[in-house]
Amino acid sequence: MKLLSSHFIRRAAGLLVVLSLPVAVQGQTSFTWLTNLDQTIDLEFGFGPGRLPATSVTIPDTVTGRPVTQIGRNAFTAMNSFITNIVIPDSVYEIDGNAFRGCRYLSSITIGTGVTNLSNYSFAEIGNGVSLSTYPSPARVSFYFSGNAPSLGSYTTNGFEPDDTVFYGSPKATVYYLAGTTGWSDTLGGLPTALWLPQMQPSAVGSGGVTTQMAFKIIWAKGRTVVVENCNDLLNPAWQPVATNTLATGTWSFSDPHWTTSGCGFYRVRAQ
Repeated sequence: MKLLSSHFIRRAAGLLVVLSLPVAVQGQTSFTWLTNLDQTIDLEFGFGPGRLPATSVTIPDTVTGRPVTQIGRNAFTAMNSFITNIVIPDSVYEIDGNAFRGCRYLSSITIGTGVTNLSNYSFAEIGNGVSLSTYPSPARVSFYFSGNAPSLGSYTTNGFEPDDTVFYGSPKATVYYLAGTTGWSDTLGGLPTALWLPQMQPSAVGSGGVTTQMAFKIIWAKGRTVVVENCNDLLNPAWQPVATNTLATGTWSFSDPHWTTSGCGFYRVRAQ
């Protein structure tokens, strides 16, 4: 795994940093970072593994034992042509200006419960890359928010200043939110919003072209509980629960070894 050394000294209101340590995190992506006076971490810059396309990044919730609470200005500009999926942990509460601006092939952004505000142009010009033969532009961009609706703007010496440029130039995007969270309306920053529901991705298990087990992956928000149900007849459905699970990581690979003998022809997943 690539290690990248960082060395910063910064003095500003509420911030004094002297740092010279390496960090490498999931997704083979390295970061430089700052340590705030309250011993929290501000991720400053992300570097992809050899600038390869189709890079998925999961930002860590801690670095050197300290919580990651901020994503700095222009943090992912070095990866703007290569990153396709990103997961931001619950520990992060602020995403600074231009943090992901111009990530042209980014199609899925999962944002944790801690984010309270998004700054200017933080997700501007997302998903508008030119399709290449081996690297297509995303048909849609999906923002998945795990918490309440964030404020759009940033805090200055004059207090909180609203900003309408957060999603500038990202016309193919939709914002998804969870039931039970607050502050949502029909739009956020000019983007349409919709309820975030569990998703199923089929993946039959077998070998030699013969299916031996019905399987699919369930994708939803981390910590949410889902129920898998089945039935024989969609015209007169009598859905029966097959399994229940709380998604510890946001995904669950479900398989039904009895599918050939149960007489079931259809499956669905619902929130509990």
